[in-house]
Amino acid sequence: MLVGAGFEGRRDHGVAKILDFPGGCRVAELPGHADDATEVISLPGERRRIVTVGLDRKVVVHDLSNPEQSWTWNGYSDYLNTCAARLKHPGQFAIAGDSPFTFVLDANTRSVVAQIESPGDCNGLPKAMRTAQSRSWPSWRTFS
Repeated sequence: MLVGAGFEGRRDHGVAKILDFPGGCRVAELPGHADDATEVISLPGERRRIVTVGLDRKVVVHDLSNPEQSWTWNGYSDYLNTCAARLKHPGQFAIAGDSPFTFVLDANTRSVVAQIESPGDCNGLPKAMRTAQSRSWPSWRTFS
């Protein structure tokens, strides 16, 4: 899976490319963003789901097994740069970007699990880790 975000934006037309390796043939393109997709991950589990985040501030969960179950989350306030699956929590993943907050989302319930204050854009996660090591914990807000 590849995304092609460029410095100026609008490089990949908002799609993630799925390639077959080792041949490198393009199998599919997953549209969903108005501007560049900046990160793509697959969610572990029985369902075949791919998450993309982009410069258009959207998170798109593409359900390859059942496209009608795909969904979009628009609750981020700035450019999105990265995402990562939470391997011990099926369906959950974290997103980070230029906002002072990192979010944990749940693709199964289509909801926000937590909002983590992480000042200084997506570099806030390493800062939060350093802060935690110095015994001053970042603030967490969980949602039910």
